[in-house]
This record gives sequence, structure tokens and C-alpha cells, in this order.
Amino acid sequence: VDLIGNPDFCKLAGAFGIPSVHIKRPADVTRMVKKALAYRDGPMLIHAECIKTDNVFPMIPAGAALEDMLIEPPKHKLAKPTGST
Repeated sequence: VDLIGNPDFCKLAGAFGIPSVHIKRPADVTRMVKKALAYRDGPMLIHAECIKTDNVFPMIPAGAALEDMLIEPPKHKLAKPTGST
């Protein structure tokens, strides 16, 4: 998802008194998730950036129904979606 034009989610969470962690690099995932899980005083936002071209699972292919969710990369090429997406 292209997030150009969206708010700074960490600042938005902070405006409501919710702490956050912002994961920008794969090397930071373990440390930041441990920090978030250690927080025990209420909710915490985890803003994890993903490379736009990476496939993140589970996912629902464009135009597919919820029951067509992919849990892992498909072993065969996906058919093009039909109809409106």
C-alpha cells in the first residue's frame, strides 16, 4: 500500500496518549517488537514499514474474496482478478 499523504501514525497515536514504535528496517523488528510487548500500561501502536514490492502474508489478492486469503506464497502463478476491485 502506498502511504503517500497519510498522517504520521506514531504522532497521531501520541496525540491520543498512545505510545508507539516505528519499524523502518528489518534489523529493528526484534528489538522494537520486544519493546512493544514489554509495555504493560495499555495499548501501543506498532508502525511497521514494508517494502512496497514485497509480498506480506497472510494477504488477500486484489479482487479476491476473504476465503481466498493466501497464508503463504502460492506454488503456482495466480490468475488475474476479474470484475471490479
